[in-house]
Amino acid sequence: MTELRYFSHTDLDGVMSAAALIAGTKDQYPDATITYSFESTGSFGTIDRAITDWLATEPEAAYIGITDLTPSPDVLTALATYAHDHQCVVEVIDHHASTAHLATDFPFITNYNEHTNGKQTCATSMVAERYPVADNAPLIIEAVRELDTWDWYNKPDSALTAELAQKLAIAVNLLGKDAFMQQIPAFNAAAKQAPTPTCATIFGPVLNAIIDKQLLDVDKYVGRKKDAAAFMDLHIGDHTYHVAYVQASKNMSEVGNMLAELPAADFGIVVNGNRLSLRSSEAAEVDLATVAAAFQGGGHQHAAGGRLLIDYAQIIQASVVTPPTK
Repeated sequence: MTELRYFSHTDLDGVMSAAALIAGTKDQYPDATITYSFESTGSFGTIDRAITDWLATEPEAAYIGITDLTPSPDVLTALATYAHDHQCVVEVIDHHASTAHLATDFPFITNYNEHTNGKQTCATSMVAERYPVADNAPLIIEAVRELDTWDWYNKPDSALTAELAQKLAIAVNLLGKDAFMQQIPAFNAAAKQAPTPTCATIFGPVLNAIIDKQLLDVDKYVGRKKDAAAFMDLHIGDHTYHVAYVQASKNMSEVGNMLAELPAADFGIVVNGNRLSLRSSEAAEVDLATVAAAFQGGGHQHAAGGRLLIDYAQIIQASVVTPPTK
């Protein structure tokens, strides 16, 4: 049977943009099955392996949609070959500046970082422009855009979109990606139907109260990470950056933005295993997409990610304490 295959990022923008793209394209292929997965980004993530493994199954796909991330050139070439050989439509809709150059060689990539109204893009807002499906609520799309670009903190459209942005991010983690996607039409309908929408009317009073409790827990967690933060000088090429850093296993954006606001910090680095999340303040002049490239990553000017190359065997051996000789 013909398949529609969607790949997207693991965060709120990835989930919302995948849901919007599915809604915007599925009616063109009424008899096709829909499959999707959420992957980590870029050359250091799982997107390349996920696509390569799927192509190895010799699928019969009529459409492949990828949002909020861009595979490597080798995988993009494989997708172009598959599209040609199987008369399959491929779309990549991404807003990360670090991958914009790939659109020159692969015309099925759409990548731009600013809308015509001057606001920063997110994948969800880009998909909504391309596929204006009826069940998308502009209020929720704007909240997702503000969360992904951190405009909810710097320049929100309203107090409601700023609050909604934070709560949507909590909701997708509370419900899980699949259940959250199932609830999106209900959230959209509630946002559009209420004369004066609030987070309580959109989520319902019970879920909204649970989210409020989670937000308090996030604030406490970020406070603990602020107390544990340290500083270092990071040398990359001819540049030296004064960086605030801390280890954290959750709430990476919130912790990163807290670090970015610390006095004297050029930007913040959140370390989670071998993954790095980079954040800078809106006023910072550093381009984190360039910094992240030194860590095999990429992203935006004020938000990016990468990974550490860790040789655990060497670290373990270097940590051995030799017992004193008798």
